Amino acid sequence: MSNLFSTIFKKAFASWSYSMKILVAAPDKNDSRKLEENLCALGHNCVVTNEEQQVLRLFEEHSPELVFMDINFPNQKTLKFIQTIRQVSFDIFDWKPILVLMNDMNEDRLLGVMEAGADDFILKPFSRNIILAKLKSFERLNVMRQSLIEYGQQLRVVNDKLLDSTQLLSDLSLKDPLTMIGNRRAFQDNIDKIIKGAIRNTEPLSMIMFDIDLFKFYNDHFGHQRGDRCLKEVAELFSKQLLRPQDFLARIGGEEFAITLANTDINGAIQVAERLRKTLEEHNIVHPFGMNKRVTASFGVAFCHPHTGFRPEDLLHAADLALYDAKKQGRNCVVSCGV
Repeated sequence: MSNLFSTIFKKAFASWSYSMKILVAAPDKNDSRKLEENLCALGHNCVVTNEEQQVLRLFEEHSPELVFMDINFPNQKTLKFIQTIRQVSFDIFDWKPILVLMNDMNEDRLLGVMEAGADDFILKPFSRNIILAKLKSFERLNVMRQSLIEYGQQLRVVNDKLLDSTQLLSDLSLKDPLTMIGNRRAFQDNIDKIIKGAIRNTEPLSMIMFDIDLFKFYNDHFGHQRGDRCLKEVAELFSKQLLRPQDFLARIGGEEFAITLANTDINGAIQVAERLRKTLEEHNIVHPFGMNKRVTASFGVAFCHPHTGFRPEDLLHAADLALYDAKKQGRNCVVSCGV
C-alpha cells in the first residue's frame, strides 16, 4: 500500500503544469481582460464574467478548477460569492481554490475574505510572473488533490475486496464444507435467533433431528467417497423440500442433521418430517443393508413455546430423545415429543 501511495505522489510531482479551467469574476472589464490574456497566454482556459448575476451560474455550469474573484463587487457580494462556492466545494473531492483580486493590502478585508473561504490573494496591477507563481502553487495542489482522490479510490477498491473476502470467509465459516448447508455453528446461531423471535412474538417453535439409517454399513460397503456423495444428495434433496425461507437445515454431525421450524406447532413439524421421510425413501438411493434396499432416515421431532430463560439445549435434548426412540422403533419413522 505504501508503494501505491509513493507511486501516485511521484506522478503528481512529476507533472505540475497542465491546462486548467479558470473562472474569472471581476466587475472591471479591463481587469478581467488583462487577467484573461495572461492566463490564456499561460495555456489555461478561461470563463469570464463582469456581471454579478452570472458568477454563481457560471461556476455551477462550468465547474472550474480555480476561481479568480475580484474583491470589488458591490454590497459585499464578493464575500457572499466566496461563502456560497465554499459551501458546495469544501472537501478534497470537490474543492475549488479561490484566489481573490485585491487593490491593496487592507488587512481587515484580507482577513474577511480568508474567513469566508478564499485560499489566496493577488494584488493589482497584475504581474505575469506573480500570476504564474500563484498558478504553479495551485497546479501542484490540484494535482496532489487528484492524486489523493485516485489513491482514495484505489483504497476503496482494496477495501471493498477485503470486505467481500471477509464476508466470504464469514459465510464459509457457517457452511458445512461437504454439503454446503449450515454447519453446527450456524445451527446454534440460528436457534438462538429464532428462540428470541419466538419469545418476542409468543410463537411456537419446533425442531427436527434426523440421521441416515445404517449409514456406517453404507460407508463400509461403498467407501467414504460414495458415502460423502450420499450425504450431499440427501442435503440437496431436503433443502428443496423446505418450503419457507426461515426453515433452516444444518448438518450437525457425521450423518446427523437438524432443522429448525419457526412459528410451527407439533402437527406442522410432524407433517414436514413425514414429507422428508417419504421423499428420501422414494428417491431410491440404493443401500444393500437398508430397509427395502434403500437409504432411509429416522426423525425426532420436538416442540415448545419458548419463554424467558428457555434453554436451546432443552429443545435439542428433546429432539435427540425422540430420534433415539425412532431408531428403537425400527428406523425410517417419525417420533415426536414436547419439551
